[in-house]
Amino acid sequence: MGDGGRLLDPMKLAGRMTTLMRMAAWGCLIAIAVMTLGPLGLRPSSSLSPSIERFIAFAVVGALFAFAYPRYILLAAVIVLGAAVMLEVLQLVRPSRHGMVFDAAVKIVGGICGLTAGWLASHSGALAEALRQRPR
Repeated sequence: MGDGGRLLDPMKLAGRMTTLMRMAAWGCLIAIAVMTLGPLGLRPSSSLSPSIERFIAFAVVGALFAFAYPRYILLAAVIVLGAAVMLEVLQLVRPSRHGMVFDAAVKIVGGICGLTAGWLASHSGALAEALRQRPR
């Protein structure tokens, strides 16, 4: 083991986790776009109301983008919230779909909740460390 006996280099592991989070964030956003704009048959069905499904989907994608880009939270917010609005606007040009202001609002609120939770979670370790090291 030419790395001083360590099996996993923390820097390489952090880089791999960042790459994985970014792939998950973009993949989730692409999946939402395909399900939103594609044929109705691509859309999974659940026992939840469509509004709750929209909220959860954008909360998840918001949290993933916050984890994937913690130092660029404003850019992540523009991407997630912009996608929520853009997907509703694009539904207006699809004959089988209808974009609604209420649906966009639900997606935006879900995205904000996810972005906030993801940002807080990604910074909780740094915040706890800073609070422990502050002078008393």
